[in-house]
Amino acid sequence: MASKKKTLKGKTVVLTRSREGNEVSRALFEDAGARVLEIPLIEIEHTHAESDECLETISEYDWIVFTSGNGVRGFFGRFFKKFEDIREIGPAKFACVGPATEGELKQFHLSVDVSTSGGDAEALARGMMEFESLDNLKILVITGNRNRDTLVNLLTDDARAIVDIMPVYTTSENDISDCKDAQAFREQGAHAIVFASPSAVDSFVAQAKELRIAADAQKPLTVAIGPTTASAMRKAGIPVQVQGDQFTMQGVLEALLEQIGA
Repeated sequence: MASKKKTLKGKTVVLTRSREGNEVSRALFEDAGARVLEIPLIEIEHTHAESDECLETISEYDWIVFTSGNGVRGFFGRFFKKFEDIREIGPAKFACVGPATEGELKQFHLSVDVSTSGGDAEALARGMMEFESLDNLKILVITGNRNRDTLVNLLTDDARAIVDIMPVYTTSENDISDCKDAQAFREQGAHAIVFASPSAVDSFVAQAKELRIAADAQKPLTVAIGPTTASAMRKAGIPVQVQGDQFTMQGVLEALLEQIGA
């Protein structure tokens, strides 16, 4: 007799990422039976430059590197304002930090040459160097305003590549004082709260007073999508109680099904 498939029926899961692109994540947990509260701790705003020098010479790059799904969406938002044909991107190879970013790039029917299993920029740089010599190659790194310099420094100093940086979005703290789901969380708590970025962790700490749950509320398991977020949680004094084997929302779901599913 086949074993019964676990669900999250009767469980409440809090998602803390920005509203943009959250429909898929919400549906993922709701399909598993969970009640979902959305507390968007961060806000993503795609930036637009009057003059995009990097796009002017986009076909000259040997590699284009994406550090997040927001970077993929922001880049192509600007790309298709200038070009109508995807072939204008030229012969560049593509590298992505993490499977979620890789999934976003595949939406544009582009294959990824190098990627990482998690959000490890150093591992991506090492993977690119193992793929081929990067000496004197032109690399475009697509970033946001809060990206660390680790990846760029490794590509420039260790791989001796010529690196340009193209910021396409900004991440800022989102005020959740008037968020209805935040009020529900304070009053009732939840079974799990999911952090998907260090920025969300920082915002959670900054707005801790707005997120303090009642004494009799359900205390949530604290969940990290991957090692980079987990590291930020530990530095902030937040325990990492759950982390998936895959550093995606699907991985988080599977880990929660194993931990609290019934």
